[in-house]
Amino acid sequence: MISLIVLIITIALYMLVGIAAIAIAFLIAALCAIGYKAQKDAAAKKQPSKRICPMCGSTDVKFQYVVNGTTSTGSATTLSGVGIASGSSKVHHRNMAHCESCGYTFDFVTQDDINAEYNKLKANEGCSIAVAAVLGVILAIIFFFGR
Repeated sequence: MISLIVLIITIALYMLVGIAAIAIAFLIAALCAIGYKAQKDAAAKKQPSKRICPMCGSTDVKFQYVVNGTTSTGSATTLSGVGIASGSSKVHHRNMAHCESCGYTFDFVTQDDINAEYNKLKANEGCSIAVAAVLGVILAIIFFFGR
Protein backbone atom coordinates (compact mmCIF):
# COMPACT_ATOMS: atom_id res chain seq x y z
CA MET A 1 0.00 0.00 0.00
CA ILE A 2 2.77 2.43 0.91
CA SER A 3 4.60 1.59 -2.31
CA LEU A 4 1.52 2.45 -4.33
CA ILE A 5 1.23 5.78 -2.53
CA VAL A 6 4.94 6.47 -3.19
CA LEU A 7 4.41 5.76 -6.89
CA ILE A 8 1.42 8.11 -7.08
CA ILE A 9 3.31 10.88 -5.27
CA THR A 10 6.34 10.35 -7.54
CA ILE A 11 4.22 10.66 -10.67
CA ALA A 12 2.63 13.82 -9.28
CA LEU A 13 6.07 15.24 -8.51
CA TYR A 14 7.20 14.35 -12.03
CA MET A 15 4.36 16.41 -13.43
CA LEU A 16 5.41 19.34 -11.25
CA VAL A 17 9.20 19.08 -11.18
CA GLY A 18 10.21 16.80 -14.02
CA ILE A 19 12.44 13.81 -14.45
CA ALA A 20 14.59 14.71 -11.43
CA ALA A 21 11.81 13.63 -9.05
CA ILE A 22 11.62 10.16 -10.58
CA ALA A 23 15.40 9.82 -10.68
CA ILE A 24 15.69 10.75 -7.00
CA ALA A 25 12.85 8.40 -6.02
CA PHE A 26 14.50 5.60 -8.04
CA LEU A 27 17.79 6.19 -6.25
CA ILE A 28 16.12 6.19 -2.83
CA ALA A 29 14.23 2.95 -3.60
CA ALA A 30 17.42 1.27 -4.84
CA LEU A 31 19.34 2.36 -1.71
CA CYS A 32 16.52 1.10 0.51
CA ALA A 33 16.63 -2.28 -1.25
CA ILE A 34 20.39 -2.48 -0.68
CA GLY A 35 19.96 -1.53 2.99
CA TYR A 36 17.21 -4.11 3.55
CA LYS A 37 19.38 -6.78 1.90
CA ALA A 38 22.28 -5.98 4.24
CA GLN A 39 20.00 -6.13 7.28
CA LYS A 40 18.41 -9.36 6.03
CA ASP A 41 21.84 -10.96 5.59
CA ALA A 42 22.81 -9.90 9.13
CA ALA A 43 19.55 -11.35 10.50
CA ALA A 44 20.23 -14.64 8.71
CA LYS A 45 23.55 -14.96 10.58
CA LYS A 46 22.03 -14.43 14.03
CA GLN A 47 21.84 -17.36 16.41
CA PRO A 48 19.30 -17.95 19.18
CA SER A 49 20.47 -17.12 22.69
CA LYS A 50 21.99 -19.90 24.75
CA ARG A 51 19.88 -21.04 27.64
CA ILE A 52 22.51 -20.26 30.26
CA CYS A 53 23.14 -17.20 32.43
CA PRO A 54 25.79 -14.93 30.89
CA MET A 55 26.91 -13.78 34.38
CA CYS A 56 27.41 -16.99 36.32
CA GLY A 57 27.00 -19.74 33.68
CA SER A 58 24.15 -21.43 35.54
CA THR A 59 21.49 -23.38 33.63
CA ASP A 60 18.91 -22.67 36.36
CA VAL A 61 17.21 -19.97 34.27
CA LYS A 62 13.49 -19.15 34.09
CA PHE A 63 12.10 -17.65 30.87
CA GLN A 64 9.26 -15.16 30.50
CA TYR A 65 7.46 -13.47 27.64
CA VAL A 66 6.66 -10.02 29.08
CA VAL A 67 4.86 -6.94 27.80
CA ASN A 68 7.38 -4.26 26.86
CA GLY A 69 4.93 -1.50 25.91
CA THR A 70 2.32 -0.49 23.38
CA THR A 71 2.16 1.66 20.29
CA SER A 72 -1.08 3.36 19.36
CA THR A 73 -2.17 4.93 16.13
CA GLY A 74 -5.42 6.70 15.65
CA SER A 75 -7.36 9.72 14.67
CA ALA A 76 -10.44 11.57 15.76
CA THR A 77 -12.82 13.36 13.45
CA THR A 78 -16.10 15.14 13.91
CA LEU A 79 -19.00 14.40 11.62
CA SER A 80 -22.12 16.55 12.13
CA GLY A 81 -21.16 17.27 15.71
CA VAL A 82 -20.58 13.60 16.54
CA GLY A 83 -17.02 12.58 17.43
CA ILE A 84 -15.68 9.55 15.62
CA ALA A 85 -12.46 7.96 16.78
CA SER A 86 -10.57 5.22 15.04
CA GLY A 87 -7.24 3.58 15.50
CA SER A 88 -5.39 0.56 16.70
CA SER A 89 -2.83 -0.35 19.27
CA LYS A 90 -0.06 -2.92 19.15
CA VAL A 91 1.35 -4.61 22.22
CA HIS A 92 5.11 -5.15 22.11
CA HIS A 93 6.50 -8.20 23.86
CA ARG A 94 9.98 -9.02 24.98
CA ASN A 95 11.67 -12.28 25.90
CA MET A 96 13.29 -12.09 29.32
CA ALA A 97 15.25 -14.63 31.32
CA HIS A 98 15.95 -14.59 35.05
CA CYS A 99 18.78 -16.58 36.61
CA GLU A 100 17.65 -18.30 39.80
CA SER A 101 21.26 -18.68 40.99
CA CYS A 102 22.59 -15.09 40.81
CA GLY A 103 19.40 -13.06 40.17
CA TYR A 104 20.61 -11.59 36.85
CA THR A 105 17.86 -10.71 34.34
CA PHE A 106 18.67 -10.62 30.64
CA ASP A 107 17.10 -10.59 27.18
CA PHE A 108 17.15 -13.69 25.06
CA VAL A 109 16.41 -14.26 21.38
CA THR A 110 14.52 -17.29 20.06
CA GLN A 111 14.65 -18.77 16.57
CA ASP A 112 11.08 -17.54 16.04
CA ASP A 113 12.22 -13.95 16.75
CA ILE A 114 15.02 -14.30 14.22
CA ASN A 115 12.68 -15.81 11.60
CA ALA A 116 10.09 -13.04 12.10
CA GLU A 117 12.74 -10.33 11.68
CA TYR A 118 14.16 -12.06 8.58
CA ASN A 119 10.72 -12.40 6.94
CA LYS A 120 9.87 -8.75 7.64
CA LEU A 121 13.16 -7.58 6.10
CA LYS A 122 12.67 -9.91 3.12
CA ALA A 123 9.22 -8.43 2.43
CA ASN A 124 10.56 -4.87 2.72
CA GLU A 125 13.45 -5.70 0.39
CA GLY A 126 11.06 -7.15 -2.21
CA CYS A 127 8.82 -4.10 -2.04
CA SER A 128 11.78 -1.74 -2.47
CA ILE A 129 13.02 -3.73 -5.46
CA ALA A 130 9.55 -3.62 -7.04
CA VAL A 131 9.30 0.16 -6.57
CA ALA A 132 12.82 0.64 -7.98
CA ALA A 133 11.93 -1.55 -10.99
CA VAL A 134 8.75 0.38 -11.74
CA LEU A 135 10.54 3.71 -11.41
CA GLY A 136 13.39 2.40 -13.59
CA VAL A 137 10.92 1.44 -16.32
CA ILE A 138 9.27 4.86 -16.08
CA LEU A 139 12.69 6.54 -16.35
CA ALA A 140 13.59 4.41 -19.38
CA ILE A 141 10.30 5.20 -21.11
CA ILE A 142 10.72 8.93 -20.47
CA PHE A 143 14.35 8.84 -21.61
CA PHE A 144 13.77 6.88 -24.82
CA PHE A 145 10.30 8.05 -25.86
CA GLY A 146 9.93 11.41 -24.16
CA ARG A 147 12.15 13.36 -26.50
